[in-house]
Amino acid sequence: MGKKITIGIIGIIAVILIIPIFLKSTFSVERSIVISKPPATVYKIVCDYGTWKNWSVWAMKDVSQKMTITGAPCQLGHTQEWDGQINGKGRQTITSLLPDQEIVFSLEFLEPNPMKSTAKMKFEEVSGGTKVTWSNTGELEYPVGRYFGPFLDGLVGPDFEGGLQNLKALVEK
Repeated sequence: MGKKITIGIIGIIAVILIIPIFLKSTFSVERSIVISKPPATVYKIVCDYGTWKNWSVWAMKDVSQKMTITGAPCQLGHTQEWDGQINGKGRQTITSLLPDQEIVFSLEFLEPNPMKSTAKMKFEEVSGGTKVTWSNTGELEYPVGRYFGPFLDGLVGPDFEGGLQNLKALVEK
């Protein structure tokens, strides 16, 4: 009886460790929207973390969170840190800028589930305004993180969509 339990436990552990070998080790989430304003107008709002409270879905979901913004808006090193009951604790920092074209952020979730990723906002002039594309990519830790990979688009994508809709409403008013 004890031998069967031991074999069963070893089998379960083996499955938990083997399945993630075949799962994707990276994730990518991306959403876009067209805003009827020029790229420079949209860019100036997105690269200033002081405006995010007016359009970010996460800021609106956790109104009790403490936000700290450091560095000059629209400059490398501009950082937003948060600490809240719903969103946990984390920070994002501007790491690359192409004025009126692209902003790259390092994104670090510190608590409750530590994770690092890279977020981008691209601004492309199109007929009727600016196509804004918001993306997030990163590595999935082995073994547990890889189990969440297939669900991240469904979890994060709707928040990107909501944020982009809020950004559109803010910029176009």
